[in-house]
Amino acid sequence: MRKTGDSETLILNSMRDIPEETRKSCMARLYFGNHLYLPGAVKNVDFCIARAEEPPRWLFWAEAKKKETPLARMLTQLILTVRKHAAPGISMPEWIGVFDCRRICFIPISVMHELAGIKAEGAAPSDSSNPKFKEFEEAVREKLYNSKSCLFELRETEKIMEFVDENILKNQAC
Repeated sequence: MRKTGDSETLILNSMRDIPEETRKSCMARLYFGNHLYLPGAVKNVDFCIARAEEPPRWLFWAEAKKKETPLARMLTQLILTVRKHAAPGISMPEWIGVFDCRRICFIPISVMHELAGIKAEGAAPSDSSNPKFKEFEEAVREKLYNSKSCLFELRETEKIMEFVDENILKNQAC
């Protein structure tokens, strides 16, 4: 088990008061250690972690929000972003997720694949007021709450690190 980084933990405990990019960088160092944090490597995906291989092997992609945001809304935004911007043939991580100033949720990529048949034309990733977005968000909410997602409060640093080590870094399902 990795040791908790004191400076990162202090910063994460005051998440509401720090810039989003600083928060994401601290989370990458704290939870993913020596793996590559590549913001923007997948167009418009907020948080991308990869193994240092050629080409990089994706471990985790996430949507990040500075303020508390409904999990299904963040996941909807992430899925729509990946559908719109991920290059054809790109290898997907085994895990995707969402986090805000209070919590983080890890979701097996199978949830996104199960939603592949649901059309979302006209739903822009950044327009949560759009009726098509809301319709797709409802389908995402149903899948999310019936999936093997793993939700943690950010103050549960040790539990999050243990989960990441045992599942994401080893590419296993929860």
